[in-house]
Amino acid sequence: MNVMNQYISKSEQLQTLMNTLDKDNQNVLLSGVTTSFYAPLLQMIFENKKRPMIIMMQNLYHAQRLYDQLIDLMDMNSVRLFPMDEFITAEMLASSSELRIERMNTLASIIENQNKIVVTHVAGATRFLTPKEIFKQADIQLEVGGTYELDELKRKLVELGYQSVRAVEHMGEFSVRGGILDVFPMTEENPIRIEFFDDEIDTIRYFSTETQRSINKVEKAALVPTFELVYSDEQVERFEKNIKERLTKTAPLVEGETRDNLYARIYGDIEKIKNHQDLEVMHKYISLLYEKPDTLLSYFDDPLVIYIDYNRILENQEHMNEDALAWQEGAIENGKTVVDLNLYHPITQTKVSRQLFLLEHTSSLQEIKLTEHVKLMTKSVTEFHGQLEFFAKECKRLKENGVTVFVTVSSVEARNNLANYLEESGVTVAFPTTIDEIREGSIHLVYERLPLGFELLEPNIVVYTDYEVHTKRKKQTAYKSNFKEGKKIKDYNELKLGDYVVHVQHGIGQYIGIETLETNGARKDFLMIAYRGGDKLYVPIDKIEMVQKYVGSEGAKPKIHKLGTSEWEKTKAKVKKTVKDIADKLIKIYAKREHLPGYAFSKDTIEQHAFENAFPYVETDDQLRAVAEIKEDMEAPHPMDRLLIGDVGYGKTEVAMRAAFKAVQDGKQVAYLAPTTILSKQHYESFVARFKDFDVKIGLLNRYVSIKEQQELLTNIKSGKINIVVGTHRILSKDVIFKDLGLLIIDEEQRFGVEHKEKIKEFKTEVDVLTLTATPIPRTLQMSMIGIRSLSLIETPPMNRYPVQTYVLEEHDGVIRDAIERELARDGQVFYLYNRVSDIEKRAARIQKLVPDAVVEYAHGQMSKEQLEQTMADFEEKKFNVLVCTTIIETGIDIPNANTLIISDSYRLGLSQLYQLRGRVGRSDRIAYAYCMYPRNKVLTENAEKRLQTIKEFTELGSGFKIAMRDLAIRGAGDMLGAQQYGFIDTVGLDLYTQLLSEAVVHAREGSNFEVASFELPKLEFDFPTKVDAYIPDFYISDESTKIEIYQKIKKVTNDEEYKDVIDELIDRFGDFPDDVKYLIDLTFLKNITEPYIEKTKSTKNTIEFILKEEITQDIDGQKLFEAVHKIGSMIRLAYKDNRINIIFDLPVVKRLQWFEYALDLFKNFERFKKDVKKV
Repeated sequence: MNVMNQYISKSEQLQTLMNTLDKDNQNVLLSGVTTSFYAPLLQMIFENKKRPMIIMMQNLYHAQRLYDQLIDLMDMNSVRLFPMDEFITAEMLASSSELRIERMNTLASIIENQNKIVVTHVAGATRFLTPKEIFKQADIQLEVGGTYELDELKRKLVELGYQSVRAVEHMGEFSVRGGILDVFPMTEENPIRIEFFDDEIDTIRYFSTETQRSINKVEKAALVPTFELVYSDEQVERFEKNIKERLTKTAPLVEGETRDNLYARIYGDIEKIKNHQDLEVMHKYISLLYEKPDTLLSYFDDPLVIYIDYNRILENQEHMNEDALAWQEGAIENGKTVVDLNLYHPITQTKVSRQLFLLEHTSSLQEIKLTEHVKLMTKSVTEFHGQLEFFAKECKRLKENGVTVFVTVSSVEARNNLANYLEESGVTVAFPTTIDEIREGSIHLVYERLPLGFELLEPNIVVYTDYEVHTKRKKQTAYKSNFKEGKKIKDYNELKLGDYVVHVQHGIGQYIGIETLETNGARKDFLMIAYRGGDKLYVPIDKIEMVQKYVGSEGAKPKIHKLGTSEWEKTKAKVKKTVKDIADKLIKIYAKREHLPGYAFSKDTIEQHAFENAFPYVETDDQLRAVAEIKEDMEAPHPMDRLLIGDVGYGKTEVAMRAAFKAVQDGKQVAYLAPTTILSKQHYESFVARFKDFDVKIGLLNRYVSIKEQQELLTNIKSGKINIVVGTHRILSKDVIFKDLGLLIIDEEQRFGVEHKEKIKEFKTEVDVLTLTATPIPRTLQMSMIGIRSLSLIETPPMNRYPVQTYVLEEHDGVIRDAIERELARDGQVFYLYNRVSDIEKRAARIQKLVPDAVVEYAHGQMSKEQLEQTMADFEEKKFNVLVCTTIIETGIDIPNANTLIISDSYRLGLSQLYQLRGRVGRSDRIAYAYCMYPRNKVLTENAEKRLQTIKEFTELGSGFKIAMRDLAIRGAGDMLGAQQYGFIDTVGLDLYTQLLSEAVVHAREGSNFEVASFELPKLEFDFPTKVDAYIPDFYISDESTKIEIYQKIKKVTNDEEYKDVIDELIDRFGDFPDDVKYLIDLTFLKNITEPYIEKTKSTKNTIEFILKEEITQDIDGQKLFEAVHKIGSMIRLAYKDNRINIIFDLPVVKRLQWFEYALDLFKNFERFKKDVKKV
């Protein structure tokens, strides 16, 4: 226990409390506890009692907050969170898995060692769980050298809720390839690869989801369940009997189609239970699987249970009861569930031997017989907002009154600075390291990561933290969860069956699979592409670079071409022309800027460092890189034109502020241009708050500023009294005259009108310009832009507190009411997205009726600009709390207090839209919720089904992001190159388009003619007589996408290191490979290394000839080559024909493949045969 806690816990009241808690059968009330004292108090109790503690909060939000405070004070292994969705009433199609993974980790850690604090809330504590003993035995323990039946293991993994997939990327997945089992348990940071030799485990190793390669070996591994629901065949029988009894009781309550639906649903659920499918939703049946399911409390032996604000807890329990009843009645009526289904275990029925009730104000506790009441007197402390002289005065006053003061600091620097200041102000401070060094009535500085201060009135103790002294929030730590987001989007170009593809020479077709065919007596793999009119094209897999996945904008269906016609050539010619025009235009602009004189800003000043250090959060690497790139441009002698790309909330504004500060340091003015009035106001407020400690004058210019104020501002801008102006396009008006403008920052340039863009262009030739955008721009396009437009990317998400909890479910009034009321209960606001302007007013009225306490307004794009902006401004100022709106909220608006998003008819929206909409919530330290709803009982079209499926995947950010990225990328390309380019991108697909563009840029730069794109020239053809099967057989890799991925990797092998790497990867991921694969790698390697030197190859039955290019022949030192050939042996000779050296291999009858090795030997490092260039 730290020094301060030791001292505080000596107080009489706390000693009484500690002694009481040692006795059995105690119901103790501790009153007068202020919220800022919760965390230190709980820490003291735990360190004193050394026993399991369960802390019960009223809801998830409060539980999460307390957990965050405790985790700062204590070791992570001593504190766990058991978070449960409070949203038990809905039939979910899907929901995010973060909370479940957190629960699973908590259960596993309790089973390992009970002695810890577990923070939970009503929904968590009342949830039925698998009986502890069964859960305990469900783990699969594996160790090297152990014998296991692989099929039996697969069966068990399915029982534990693991899903079989092609390649393991997320928690709860497994995959089997031959004798290799990959599995990603809930408790591990990385997945595990288990390699069998027969049925004995040969090795166990961790591997990376990113590369699929092994990281390090371990001796043993534990595979824990993925869901709280664990059961065996015996329980399935019990369940089937129980549910059929209830079905018989329920059937008479409904009739006709509803009764048919009920039977279909229940029999469907029986199948799901038998197959261990959909266990998250099936959890509702746990009371039918087990006679006595457990709860979180029954996983502990004799815990101390602490209720914080018990009456609130009971209220929440009551709400849960009402919700559950309402849901059950509705669900029975609609034929969706059976009667007598026990969903959870009420808190009031929990019996434990030691209970402690914490209250801030003394009040009676319903139905609790107290054995002891201990009264504390605590309250929160004053904040000083960094005004140290007032703080020093307060310390003197407290000292005179005999109060013992502790000031907790988090660093040596902070301690020394504060100590020096106080000493200079005449306040003596002590740095105690043991309890004996603490003096009553003195001021003490101690190291402690305490989030908030508090005051104990008896004994007289006051504790201050950095927060009260400086009002500086500590740099926030990231959400502490073991949840591992799926890997970063590896590639949205992964080919799947049925995907549209672009063949460079034949146009757009549809990929229909891989087929192994025999050609010239050897087997090879071919990609099959279907074209119009039933034509099929077989593309040898070693020509895979001729085929790209077609990427068009969302919903764009490409036109499939017919083989052997000229339509594809015509399409390409059209696109080439537009691409050439763009390239020429871009090059001109660039060349002009390069020669313009600009202002070179000075290097960073001391003030600049002070400004940057005052940033209260930890910067991401991307942010720091972007700042460095921008400063380098500003310090250069010509005007900067840099584009800063980063998703909403990724910290672009801070980067822009640092650039603005740099400009002001040189006496230059800065203009910040925002696309809407609201955004200009939001940015103005952010700037004022961020610059408050520095001498920088900031003005706001938009149409809400009165005429008088505008006039005054214009005068001050002209005279240079204003350093930074934030505003809308009003800044671009003629009457705005800057004294000395040095930097223009533009937010979302594509949202300004044509005449404003023209005005911006004029600025670009004179001042440094930084443009910010949230629309990502495709990688390939970024590459082709290098040197034309400077790009900075921020791709790392900010240290977000918690991932947005996403649900997909049928539209249901109860759910909507529930979601809105839950948000309003925490003083939050709600976006309700309804994308039909015609009856949006009616929908708003319906929501108002549903939740009478809410204040509901609506907004849509057909309102006048003024009306729309006024509504949004009112929402931001919390004048109402539910906004029913269309997708106008998709871009740029920042309302941190709105953390619930309900999307009606979500199946109509595209994924990228959903992704951007979800970005509107979860922008503060609260858990945010997104509900994607689809109409009840609606028969969905196949397309909408697919979309729902994708939305379902979207609950895990990783995969939804892939598709969103693809669509946004195309939007980004349109923004960057001009909107009219959309159509062209769709005709040939994004990749081919950007390939053409980058080539056109190179030609425009060199001034050469751009007619034939270089990648269309045929590559060197190999003609080998040896009939070798060089392909990847199905028994080695059966999954087609993986096969293509591996072919692409082999295709890139050009040196020994890559050759070795590919072989290592294959053995690691798939085990030892057959000869066919070995030949494939060797042959590809040989092709790649000979390509720069060889014109063609010729072969007869007994020879194979490599004919060198003429220019290579001229460069070769014949003597050196002859010696090397001679060394290899008699099966290789040289000839000279038509000014070209021919290297001829004679193929013996035996060891026909030996020439392979010799050829590899000879051509590796072929440069060594070149003539030495003599220095003149």
